[in-house]
Amino acid sequence: MNIQRLQKLSAFLNVCFKAISLIVAVTPIWLLWMMFFASDFSFNVDRSDALFSVSTSFKAVVDDGKSYQTEQNWTIFIAVTIALLLMAVALWLASLIFRDMKNGKTPFQKLTVKRLKRIGTLALSYAIIPQVFYAVVYSLLIPGFEITLSIGTAFILALLLFCMAEIFNYGVSLQQQSDETL
Repeated sequence: MNIQRLQKLSAFLNVCFKAISLIVAVTPIWLLWMMFFASDFSFNVDRSDALFSVSTSFKAVVDDGKSYQTEQNWTIFIAVTIALLLMAVALWLASLIFRDMKNGKTPFQKLTVKRLKRIGTLALSYAIIPQVFYAVVYSLLIPGFEITLSIGTAFILALLLFCMAEIFNYGVSLQQQSDETL
């Protein structure tokens, strides 16, 4: 394998993941600005482009004739902000894996396994926590309740990341054995 090519690719991916992480991290600020300064702004959550999604929803709304669009916007904003911040941290951790590879370190080290497990945990949190916060905040701000339970692409990605971490953990032990025989 060409080490220089791998290091160049790792340097490129390091920069890409960091840039995307920063963009994702500042997106809630842009959303907040839009909520305050854009005329007739409202969120529309569309999950139709998900690769995989199984969901069920329970909703009981009190019809008192009032519009709760502002409360709905704040509810979605809080859930989206949590999701985006989890995603930003996961992308930043991924960039650190590629930074180490750019600097000539092997990907088969305990730190990489630890980072992959953290990214998996963040992906699992991304799949669950925003839904829970949405349900809680919705219940607090809007009469009635809405609970959506969804298992989607992020959940499957989290499982795959945990599997990949275990594969890398096995690679760490093989790397140690290889280093000891030399």
